[in-house]
Amino acid sequence: MQKLKADREARARAQEVRAAAAAERKARTGQAAKAGAVKPKDVFYVVTGTDRVTGKPGVKFGISNGDGEVRLSRHARDGYNTRHRLFTGLPAGVAREAENGMLARLKGAGHKPLHGREYYPQAALGLILDSLDGDLTPAADSVDKEVKALTG
Repeated sequence: MQKLKADREARARAQEVRAAAAAERKARTGQAAKAGAVKPKDVFYVVTGTDRVTGKPGVKFGISNGDGEVRLSRHARDGYNTRHRLFTGLPAGVAREAENGMLARLKGAGHKPLHGREYYPQAALGLILDSLDGDLTPAADSVDKEVKALTG
C-alpha cells in the first residue's frame, strides 16, 4: 500500500512539474511573440533613381516605420538613391491608407508601374509629390522635403 501511495504522489508531483514547465514555456512564447510584434507603419517616403530591373528612371514610394532609414538604404542599393519626401510620425493606419490611395490615383491618371506595385516611371513624380504634400503634411510629426542623395 505504501508503495502505491508513494507512486501516486510521485506521479502527482511529476504532473505538477510538467504543468509548471508548460505554463512557463507558454508565458515565454507569449512574451517572445509580443517582443517580435510588427511595428506600426508610420513613415511614408518617395525616392527616385534608375530602376535596376528596367534600367529606366523611376520613382518608388512606400511605407516603413521608425525613421525609415533602413528601408531607404535598401532602396538606394537598388538604384533609388535620391530621396524626395520623408513623412514620419504618422498616426496608425495613415501611411497604409496613403499608399493605397496613391496607387488608386496613379491608376486613375493612367500611370502604369514599371514593375511591382510601387515602382513607377519618373513622369509620375509630380502627381505623387503634389498628392502627398496635401494629404500627409498635416498628419505627420515631421516632413522632410529636402531632395537628398542616399547611399546604400
